[in-house]
Amino acid sequence: MTAANRLILGRFVAVDSPLARLDPRTKIAAVALALGALVVCRSAPAFLPVAALFVVAARASRLPLSHLASTAQGLGWLLLITFAFQVAFLPGAAEPIARLGPLAVTEEALARGLALSASLLLSLLFATLVTATTSPVDLADALAATARPLRRVRVPVEDLALVATIALRFVPTLVDEAERIRRAQVARGLRPGRGPLARARSLLPLLVPLVEGAFRKAEELAVALEARGYEPGAPRVSYVELRFRARDAVALGAAALAAVATVVLALAERAG
Repeated sequence: MTAANRLILGRFVAVDSPLARLDPRTKIAAVALALGALVVCRSAPAFLPVAALFVVAARASRLPLSHLASTAQGLGWLLLITFAFQVAFLPGAAEPIARLGPLAVTEEALARGLALSASLLLSLLFATLVTATTSPVDLADALAATARPLRRVRVPVEDLALVATIALRFVPTLVDEAERIRRAQVARGLRPGRGPLARARSLLPLLVPLVEGAFRKAEELAVALEARGYEPGAPRVSYVELRFRARDAVALGAAALAAVATVVLALAERAG
């Protein structure tokens, strides 16, 4: 499976599902509650409520579970680097249980590394669910509506929401472009070597055409926005009116309950 197929963060999948029918503001608020609760997690039991919330949301999204598993697999290197950094450079004050040359590995560092990696994985998976079940237009409208109070201090809310949505949607676009370039280079005889260092060197020929393609797509997007009459700072209205319904209240209540349970478990473990 290619990297493009592994990573679905930022891709919108037009599937009718209970999660897709929720108000996008509800999904953003629920994810914010879950991510806030993950900050205090330090052990496996504290993760259980938020993890259960993710399982329920994944089932309600009707997305193939293989896609979500592939997303986690595509983020494996990021999680591994995060874990290794925590273990190697932040060992804590406990007695080391192992030594790797000058590096001391402690039980505290292992627990902290696992907790941070799990938090990062759940955060990215929640973000994947939101972007996969929410159209770009609805996501931009929801972000603008959520940050609307900032208008009083002259913050360009709509413009920032549009920029954030476009940046998020560029992630799968750049992944697809990198995969296309890699295949073209392999077809022309490029053979990446074996081992982490050789694979890292093989990524260098991708950088120049990838950056060039990113600038080209950004310029095309700017021309398209200008051709459609986009004017920064101009007042705009949305074609679709966002509505908070009973199902949104249930979903938000479930997210709040999972977040509270996570915080209570984390605090109880620290107190004990």
